Amino acid sequence: MPSPVSSTEETVTFSKDGFEALVRYTVVAGGNYEAAEANAEALEDLSKAYNHLIDAGQLQQQFTQVREEQLERERRDHFMDNWFHRGLIALGLLVAL
Repeated sequence: MPSPVSSTEETVTFSKDGFEALVRYTVVAGGNYEAAEANAEALEDLSKAYNHLIDAGQLQQQFTQVREEQLERERRDHFMDNWFHRGLIALGLLVAL
């Protein structure tokens, strides 16, 4: 930041080079602020996307758990059906003899 040549309570005086440096500093500071603001928005968007991914992962885990429970019920039902059919076959063989 450029230094003023002189100052009072109401005015600050810069040399021509100092004034140009002050203008450049102001432009750069404004650009840095805009870049920082854009970065903050991008970080906020990334945070939202990350949270959506976490939610999707939790839903996937719930879906997987429900599917595993369904498969376990199907295995159990198939096991019982299998024994029922074997019993019918055995009964049919006994009746045939």
